[in-house]
Amino acid sequence: MDFSEDLLRVLWHEVGHFCVDLLESEANPDFVVDDFWVMYNENAISKHKWGGGVRMMPSVKWNVLVEDLDKTSFSMLGSISGCVFETVFLNEFLQKNVRFEDCFNNKEGCAGQGDFMSFFMMGSELRKKYGRNPDFIKFSETELFDIYYKQLITNKAFLEQLNEIVVKRRDKILADYKDSDNKKEYSHHLIKDDLDILKNHVTEIMLKTSFKEMILDIKEVIRAKMEIESQV
Repeated sequence: MDFSEDLLRVLWHEVGHFCVDLLESEANPDFVVDDFWVMYNENAISKHKWGGGVRMMPSVKWNVLVEDLDKTSFSMLGSISGCVFETVFLNEFLQKNVRFEDCFNNKEGCAGQGDFMSFFMMGSELRKKYGRNPDFIKFSETELFDIYYKQLITNKAFLEQLNEIVVKRRDKILADYKDSDNKKEYSHHLIKDDLDILKNHVTEIMLKTSFKEMILDIKEVIRAKMEIESQV
């Protein structure tokens, strides 16, 4: 994967988190997405030299998070969303043949390693609080991705419009990178006005393409499974 394509990959990954985080912050006004960034490191141990992140504040400890099943269901969906979007981008736009697990695993240097750890930490805290439920474990670890992925790839309008946003953002970042003094280590943060512009654009297409409805429906499925677990 070349330099530009790898940047597109990480942007798709982070926008995947961003979309769910925006919907979560809309449902929970006490939380806000306050940073979106990508970074390049020529000496990164990963095969991918581009990385990135999305930050929602305030942060919540896992054992506190699982007290609120609604927020936990959003968080579990958000944690897999980066790798779901990345997988869709690679397969649908670059015509690759990759699996979700190629991104979402615990291998050092893997794009979704941190997401993987977060997801299973939530699962661990849920079991500590509510007990072990094999049905929920099977759903969250083997079925949830398939549900999300299969619904997402059918929403062509959302994917095409999101890709336009991502490509424009890629072009701006590449121009900024070209003008930067340090080409070996570089970072680009979207904050304040730039972040608000991205929020507005993404929120608009999530609403008009029914992506928002899809995510809220999947979130409710997770919530229902959690409620069953909490009663076991």
